[in-house]
Amino acid sequence: MQVEAGIQRQTEVEVSAVAIGDVAAVSARFQTGEWATVQGFLTGRRRMGTQQGTQLVLHVTHIMQGTNIQQSD
Repeated sequence: MQVEAGIQRQTEVEVSAVAIGDVAAVSARFQTGEWATVQGFLTGRRRMGTQQGTQLVLHVTHIMQGTNIQQSD
């Protein structure tokens, strides 16, 4: 849950991720549902022929397997 203007809100976001080279090789060893911590940068991917509908893409530059970051309440 996130708090905005004193009100608790349930928030979700879905972001595509891209890994290239050594980072891709490391991520290929992961199992579905396995925890990981990643670092990288965000870019926008536009759909063909439109300025609307930009999607976020996370370009992963570092990845660490098996790390579970606990959420604070």
